Amino acid sequence: MKITFKQPFILLVMLANPLLVYADTTDEEVVKLDTISATTLNNDDLVGQTFGYTTNSSNIATRTKLPLLYTGQAVSVVTRQQIEDQRLESLSEALNYSAGAFSGLVGAARRYDYVAIRGFNENMTDNVLIDGQRLLSDSNTYSSMQIDPYFIERIDLIKGPVSSSYGRATPGGLVAATTKRPLHEAYHEINVFGGNRDQHGMSFDLTDTFDKSKNISYRLTGLLKKSHSQNDDHRSNRYAISPSLSWNISPSTNLLLQAYFQNDPRAGYHGGLPAEGTINSYNGFKFSRSFSDAEPSDQFHRRQQIFSTQLTHMFAPDWIFASKIRFADVHTYSKQTWQLGWADTSFDLYRAGGETTEHLKSWSLDNSITGKFKTGSLQHEVVIGSDYQHRKTESDAAYNYSSIPMLNVLNPRYGMNVGYTDYPSYQTLRLRQLGFYVRENMQFGQWFASIGLRHDRVSTSITNRVTGLRGSEYDGGKTTWNASLLYAFENGISPYINYSTGFNPNTYSDINGKLLQPTESAQWEAGIKYQPEGSNSLYTLSFYDLRQKNVANRVVNGNYYIPSGQVNSKGIEFEAKIDVTEKWFVQTAIAYNQTKFKHSTIGLDGKTPYQSPKLTAALWSNYNFDNGLSINGGVRHVSGVWADHANTLKVPPVTLVDIGVKYDLGSLNSQLKGLQTSISINNLFDKKYVSSCAGLNYCYYGEGRNILANIAYKW
Repeated sequence: MKITFKQPFILLVMLANPLLVYADTTDEEVVKLDTISATTLNNDDLVGQTFGYTTNSSNIATRTKLPLLYTGQAVSVVTRQQIEDQRLESLSEALNYSAGAFSGLVGAARRYDYVAIRGFNENMTDNVLIDGQRLLSDSNTYSSMQIDPYFIERIDLIKGPVSSSYGRATPGGLVAATTKRPLHEAYHEINVFGGNRDQHGMSFDLTDTFDKSKNISYRLTGLLKKSHSQNDDHRSNRYAISPSLSWNISPSTNLLLQAYFQNDPRAGYHGGLPAEGTINSYNGFKFSRSFSDAEPSDQFHRRQQIFSTQLTHMFAPDWIFASKIRFADVHTYSKQTWQLGWADTSFDLYRAGGETTEHLKSWSLDNSITGKFKTGSLQHEVVIGSDYQHRKTESDAAYNYSSIPMLNVLNPRYGMNVGYTDYPSYQTLRLRQLGFYVRENMQFGQWFASIGLRHDRVSTSITNRVTGLRGSEYDGGKTTWNASLLYAFENGISPYINYSTGFNPNTYSDINGKLLQPTESAQWEAGIKYQPEGSNSLYTLSFYDLRQKNVANRVVNGNYYIPSGQVNSKGIEFEAKIDVTEKWFVQTAIAYNQTKFKHSTIGLDGKTPYQSPKLTAALWSNYNFDNGLSINGGVRHVSGVWADHANTLKVPPVTLVDIGVKYDLGSLNSQLKGLQTSISINNLFDKKYVSSCAGLNYCYYGEGRNILANIAYKW
C-alpha cells in the first residue's frame, strides 16, 4: 500500500518482542534501566545530566535515555561548560575536539555549519537535529538555518548511519543540539564581550519560576554581536532572542513552548581562492588572508523564526507519550561575486556572480510512546512513533557568467555595477517525509541489546513557478535498521558491536535537471567503552567500516551534479573525557580514516575525496585553582587533505594551539560575587594555513588569531 502525504496522520505501530535466551539472574545483579517521568523530560536532564565537561547519558542515539557506557555505538558530547570555555562561535566549531569530525571545510567562514563526519560531508547543513527534530535546512539552496551556540545547552555527535531513528541522513552521522530550557531554580547572567577584528557584543540568559509551586517557569536568552571578517570589507552582524516557557500542567503532564528569532543582516565572507596562490605560489604571488574576490557591495541577509512545542504525558507508570511540533520560516537574500580561476598566465581572475531571493517554510511533527516493562529476567524499553516533515523553498535566482570584469590581484579594482540576467530560475523545491519507527532496548543481566527499525516515504520535487512544470521529482520509500549488542563487565569495560543502514534522497540534479538516485549506506562498527567505577570519565575506542553508494559530486564551476559511484570509509577512533581530579579535566581525541572512491563512474577508483583528512588529533585540558582562577588550552592537528578528487595536490597539515583564562572576581572580594572575567585565544600563534579545498579553484584560508575577552555577571 502506498503511503500518501495528503493527510499525514501520525500512526503508531506496535512492536512484538522477540524471543531471547533467558538465564538465572536476580534483579540485584543487573544494572536497571533508568526510571522516567514527565517532568524530567523537559529540563536540563532531557538528554542526560552534564557534569562540567562530562556526561553519562544521551537519548539521541537510541531515542531513549540510555547511559553512554551501555550504548552500542560511538557518541561524542560537547557540554555547555566546553562551549563557554572555548568561546565557540558556531555549531561546527564545537566539534573541533571531537573524534571523527572535521569542521574546516570552508575555513574562517561561519555563514553555515559545515561538518564532515567519518569522511562524508554532503548535505551537511540539512544534517542537524535541534531538540530531537531535524532543523530542515535546504542544503541545495542558500536557505540553511543556524542556531547560535550561546542558545545551546549541549551537542551530541552521533556517528554512523542513523536512518533507523531519524530517516534520511548523511552516512557519517549527524549533529544533534539541545537548546537551553527553563529551569525550576532562578539563574541569571549578563555578558559583555569584545576582541580583535572589532568583535563586540552582549548577551543575557534569564530563567526563573512564576509561582511558588514552581509549576510554571520561563527562560529568556538574547544575543547581539558584530565583527569584521578577516577578509577585506566584510562584516558579520547577528541579533537573536529566544523565549521559552515550561508548564507542569499536572504531576504527569508537561508543556514546553519555545521560540527562536534570529536576524543576520550581514554574514561575512564566504568565498574560496585558487590552489595556485594559496597552497602554492602563482608566478611568485600568494594571496593574503584578507584578500577578497567579492565586491564590497555583495550582500547576504538571513532572517529566521522557529516555533516549537513539546507535550509529554505519563499515562501509566514508566509509559510516556510525547508530541513535538515545530514550524520554521526563513527569508534569505544573497548577492555574491566569486572567482572562477586564473585567466591564462596573467594575474587576473575570472569572476561570476549571482543574486538570489529565497523563502523557506517548514514544519515537522513527531509523536512517540516510550515505555518499560519486564518479561521474566529480561528488561525492555520500547519507543514507538512516527514523524512527518515538510519543507517548501521558493527560490528566485539569476546569474552573470558573461560580463563581470576580471579582477587583477596585484591591483584589484572593485565597485563594478553589473546585472544578473543569465540562467534565470523561479523554482519551488519541496520535500515531504513520513516515517514510522520502532526501537527496543533490552537488558539481560550484563547484556545490552538495541534494535531499531524504520520505514520512510519521501517525496521531493522541483517545480518551475512560471510554467508550472515539474523539472524533476522523486517519490519512493526505504526501510532501514540498526542492531547493537554490548556486554558490560563489572570492571567498567563494555565491548560492543553494531550494524546500521541508512539512506539520503538526493536534492541534487544532473545537467538535465533530473534528480539523482538516493544514496544508500551500511556500516559495521565494533568498539570498547570504559568508565572507572564512581567516575564520570569515559573512554571510547571504535573501529568502523562504512560504505555508501550512489554518491553525487558537484561539477567544478557548474550548477549541476554527476553520479560518481561508491565511497568506502574505514577508520579507528579514540576519545577520552577524563576527570583526572575534581579540579583537572583532560579530553583527547584521535581519528584515523581512509576514505576511497570505488566503482567510480568518473575514473576515480582508489582516490580519496577532497576534505577527508586521514588523521585528526586533539588534546584539551582545563584546571580550576582554589583562588578562583581557571586556565585551559588545547592543541589540534589535521593531516594533509587532498585538494581535489583526482588527488593531484595536497593541502599541507596544520597544528593549532588554543588557550584561555577565566577568573572569578568574587574570590577577591565578596562584594564582587558573581562577577567573572575571561579571555580566550584561538590559533594562538596566528598561523596562516589553508584548511581545505573543494577542488583546485576553491581553497579556504583558516581563521587567524582570534582573541575574545568577556565580562560576565551571574546571580
